[in-house]
Amino acid sequence: MRHVKIIAIAFLLIVGPAILESCCLGPGACGCGDHSKAPSFNIDTMTLSLLPYPTTSTTVPTPVVFSGVIFMVDMEVTYTELMGSVGSTLLACSPIPPKANQTITDITISSNAMLEARSGNAPAGSNLNFVFEATFAGHESRPVEDLIGEMYLDRTFYFRSQTVLSRLQTHTFTFSITLSDGRVFSLVSSPLELG
Repeated sequence: MRHVKIIAIAFLLIVGPAILESCCLGPGACGCGDHSKAPSFNIDTMTLSLLPYPTTSTTVPTPVVFSGVIFMVDMEVTYTELMGSVGSTLLACSPIPPKANQTITDITISSNAMLEARSGNAPAGSNLNFVFEATFAGHESRPVEDLIGEMYLDRTFYFRSQTVLSRLQTHTFTFSITLSDGRVFSLVSSPLELG
């Protein structure tokens, strides 16, 4: 019995302060408030992939229903800082999500051809953001413009449309993503025959 008491006291002396520090004391505890201690990263590059929806096959059938295509934008990043108090965070709290040193300042989605939809047409080269919704794992779809200023970019973004096209048509889409450091990533899809 004496050994159990000693082990319990030792456990409380070791773990107790970590729990107190990480969840009860100081701003930003448990991922809330001050995120200045969050790990940060630089965005190095971005890649664009096409995923047929809802399957996970990488082969896109031709022609494909427009709402059946998901454009996946994957950001490749390099971490530049690590959290100092990893132990207490792991023991007691959810970690603060990593944030980018850059933010998205603009996203423009366009096509090389006129988009002819039942709801109306959009000329070639025009901004098609209104046609798409953006999402990432665990979050609801939202307008593309909601990604402007997003700090937590260490993830994959998905763009898809619910627009019904009025006829069979071929499009090559360009996703231009501008970062706060001035870099512009132009991600171009392969030509897609959409119906």
